[in-house]
Amino acid sequence: MFRFRIILFCIPICFFVACQNDNFTIGKDWIDVSTRMIKLDTCTVNLSTMWSDSIVTSGQNVALIGQYNDPFVGKIMASNYLELSLPASKEVDKYAIFDSVYIQLSPNGSYFGDTTLTQNIQVYRTTQVLLFNDGKMYNSSSTEVEDTPLATASFIVQPSNAHRTFDIRLPNYVGQELLDVFIENSTKIENNESFASFFKGLAFFPKDNDQTAVIGYNLADSAFKMIVYYHVTNDRKEDRQLIFTASQIKQYNKISTDRSQTLLKDLNNRNIEIPASLTENQAYAATGAPLHIKLEFPYLNNLQELGQYGRIEKGILYIKPIRASYIEGIPLPPELNMYIINESEVALSWITDPSNQNSLQTGNLTIDYLYHENTSYQFDITNYLNSQLGLSNARKLNLQLIIPTNDAAKTIKRLVIGDTNNDNEINRMQLIIYYSSYHGNN
Repeated sequence: MFRFRIILFCIPICFFVACQNDNFTIGKDWIDVSTRMIKLDTCTVNLSTMWSDSIVTSGQNVALIGQYNDPFVGKIMASNYLELSLPASKEVDKYAIFDSVYIQLSPNGSYFGDTTLTQNIQVYRTTQVLLFNDGKMYNSSSTEVEDTPLATASFIVQPSNAHRTFDIRLPNYVGQELLDVFIENSTKIENNESFASFFKGLAFFPKDNDQTAVIGYNLADSAFKMIVYYHVTNDRKEDRQLIFTASQIKQYNKISTDRSQTLLKDLNNRNIEIPASLTENQAYAATGAPLHIKLEFPYLNNLQELGQYGRIEKGILYIKPIRASYIEGIPLPPELNMYIINESEVALSWITDPSNQNSLQTGNLTIDYLYHENTSYQFDITNYLNSQLGLSNARKLNLQLIIPTNDAAKTIKRLVIGDTNNDNEINRMQLIIYYSSYHGNN
């Protein structure tokens, strides 16, 4: 609950005030008041892990591809689906001769897992156009593909080579089929919509048994290409290309997680919340197949027992990542956000910077690279705590900790933190409160 230290002993002071309280009137006489400042450093914070069913992953210009079996949040699988945009020029000589067809993938530098291992990607042709719901597709959306992959490619993507391009060769019949409709100037290539009816799109899957990493690839502008190489021969041979790019709108990532072998195995669409007391005093946040952390302060009103009147002068929350959870290939999220939620888990407002209410707090991550004992995020929640002080449990609002939403559909990140009862002190969340307590006497 609370352990406290009086850091400023009782000091008799006199002041003149002019206001009224329900129980007495002050302002007519001088009043003796004793005040003390108390530091509480073992305040209880109850944590729960919460599951969100789906998030929008379409139109992010990022392809997440890969699979990784994480011991904390489970087996994560990410695949990408996209439609193609036509080349800028559709003119092809009727005597054009096909040479080859390749896909070019460009990593964007994001990864989750072991990047020292070979990643195996399978390329499929989709059998239906992407079915958007109100202009959106989600991590839980699905699109049918052919039974057999067009191609399988293997390569190692590491931070050191993150900006190189990887080529995947497709079967010749795919390139010939595409070249033919351009030679014929078919109505199938009249616009992107008619082309999608003919060539529905592509899907990129990790190979079934891969346990390497989830890698991000850039789909923006011309970073992704499917290139049909061909030539024409007049007086001499001329090499030419048809360059298809990824649709900037009709693309999405499908992301799923198998938690059956983890402490979160009971988390599902019927049981969307699990307390940290059932997960070894740990709580989890993640992107992709999103997890959030709920924070409750059950004994906050006990502060009022310290004096007739009082207020929280400062409340700092230190969030401690589980030491074994962040390793090379799985770094800590550089930023976190926290918002205030109601009993229906609806966000009402954000925890903002006390000096700038228009600026969100991001956790001010500090990493102890030497001993790994003082790594923490830090949030000033003074205003929130004062707003909840004295409220009944039915009226109290809770906090929710998330990895920023602008990253939720573009990268795989996760965070594992300890609650205030975690067995290991270096993993233990800590809320430090400085509380002013007043006793007045006529």
